[in-house]
Amino acid sequence: MRNMVIYRLFIIPLFLFAVAHSIPVFSQDSKKYKPRTLADVLELNRKGAEGIFATGKLDERQDFIGIDPTYSKVAIQLAGSRRPISDTHRNLMNWWFKLQRADKKFLDLYQNEILFKEGNVEYWIPCQDKTADLIVANFKIGDTINLLVMYIGAHRDKNEKNYSSLIISTGYAP
Repeated sequence: MRNMVIYRLFIIPLFLFAVAHSIPVFSQDSKKYKPRTLADVLELNRKGAEGIFATGKLDERQDFIGIDPTYSKVAIQLAGSRRPISDTHRNLMNWWFKLQRADKKFLDLYQNEILFKEGNVEYWIPCQDKTADLIVANFKIGDTINLLVMYIGAHRDKNEKNYSSLIISTGYAP
């Protein structure tokens, strides 16, 4: 009886903790993330996005899903707080996750995006909830963060010539 109580008090919570922290989201192998700027990431994917949008009708909403996630480590400034992920970003993420055949639990890890700045350009970047909590708790506006990111795709609204790209964070590095 006593052994069963010890089992329930110690082993079950340990097992649940191990399972909860072993869900692989995306590779955070530092060798996979190349040092770049966000401008570099967007430039590497510009031809693909522009090619797709050039073939579409201007009076239709269009999405482009990138083929190469362009895993990157970017030094970027925290520029603001977090907000719920915009509908446009959520839709692109849904498409990307479906095409990757990723389990829905991975998408559920992303509920908020944080405002970052590189030079004079601001970016709302979706972050996993755990990462968003750590960033908000440990950094202040203006601090530089080495953010691990990947390219998802781009979106162009109906009757718009310009498009916006989506980059998401998979974590941050020291």
